[in-house]
Formats: sequence, C-alpha cells, structure tokens
Amino acid sequence: MNNMLDQVLVSTVLRKYLQDHHPAFLTDATEHANGSMDCSLKSPSRHFSIWIGTYNSEYTLGLESPDGDSGCHTHFTPYTERDFPHVLENMSALLNDIMSGKVIFYHSTLQGYTWTSDMDDTLKKKRPDEEIMFFSWK
Repeated sequence: MNNMLDQVLVSTVLRKYLQDHHPAFLTDATEHANGSMDCSLKSPSRHFSIWIGTYNSEYTLGLESPDGDSGCHTHFTPYTERDFPHVLENMSALLNDIMSGKVIFYHSTLQGYTWTSDMDDTLKKKRPDEEIMFFSWK
C-alpha cells in the first residue's frame, strides 16, 4: 500500500505557497509529467541558487553552487494533508534564514559544499590544511 500523498497535490500546495510568499521562484518553475515540479532562484550576489522540488511527494530545498553542484539539500515531508502548514512553515524558516544571511552557504576543500548558521564555529573547527569560502545570499 502506498501511503504517500498525491504528487500533484504536493506540487499544487507548493505553487500556492510560492505565489503567496516567494513569487520570484515561479519565473523558473518547471512542471513534470509525473506531477512534480521544481524551481530555483539565483542569489542577488549571483554566487549560488536556491532550488525547491516536489519529488517523491515531499519538498526538497537545496543550494546550487557556482560550479553547478546541488548536493547540499534537505527534505520536508508532509505525511498527511494536515502536515502542510507545519512543513511549509519549517521550509519557509530555512528559506528566510538563507535569504537574510542567518544561514550561510560555504565550500570546504575537505568537506565540499554545505551550510552553517554559525560561521565562528565553522572557522574554529577548520583544519590547518582546509580552505573555506563563504557565499552570502546578498
């Protein structure tokens, strides 16, 4: 038995959320035959993009690096229709933290691309043979 929410419903809810809160994402939205959708928005600094997809009846929010790497992402999964408000609230919090500079995207020569909300801690943990480059949304 498949307990996943309908893919089209998940995408429809995201589209409505983006229309109401982040319409700029919809200028680059692509709808797929399976009912999923994805979209992205380039940072004003032009250093990276935020992308959102509705694959496998969940929301995936990720960052795409200047060289096209998009492995840095996280999932937000609604299990029932009642979960949509809470899931979208959590995704919105991360999205707003990225766009306000509270969460910073960075590249480590040892760990690759990831994000942090504590640059000081990231720099404290930096190894002597490691180089780190930070990317701000703005």
